[in-house]
Amino acid sequence: MKRNGANFARIWLVRWNMGLEWTKGDGNGMYQGIGRYALDNAWRIDELLRLAERNGIYLMLCLGYHGELADRQLYFGEQAWDKNPYNRKNGGPCDKPADFWTNPTPNGFTSNACATSSPVTPTARMCWHLSFGTKSMRLPIGCGRWRNSSAAPTFTVTC
Repeated sequence: MKRNGANFARIWLVRWNMGLEWTKGDGNGMYQGIGRYALDNAWRIDELLRLAERNGIYLMLCLGYHGELADRQLYFGEQAWDKNPYNRKNGGPCDKPADFWTNPTPNGFTSNACATSSPVTPTARMCWHLSFGTKSMRLPIGCGRWRNSSAAPTFTVTC
């Protein structure tokens, strides 16, 4: 990237690529459920941030993807609410996907993931992005409060 003049990349932190939380036994990582981060993926994120900083690359770290909160069939079959650790059926606090935006438990864990990740190389991390919105979901008005969250001034939301 550096050799070709690029200085920005968007990285999805999802169950198949460096996700921090997910349901045990699903995805790529040593997942243990909510509030217990996959340390193997946390290490990968730290290494990625070190490499990015060394090469002058800024990163947008995206927490999640639209399928994590989808509870009905999507075009490519990417819905994953049935496997989501925030789903009450998997031991989480949410009865339905929209509860993710209004229930204080996911709000706290997601803000904590942003606040505690890789303090070693903060200059490489340009911003965080929550990417859970889909046209097939009806999100509650409360999801907008994430835009004003205390996580960081560089925190964007797709909802």
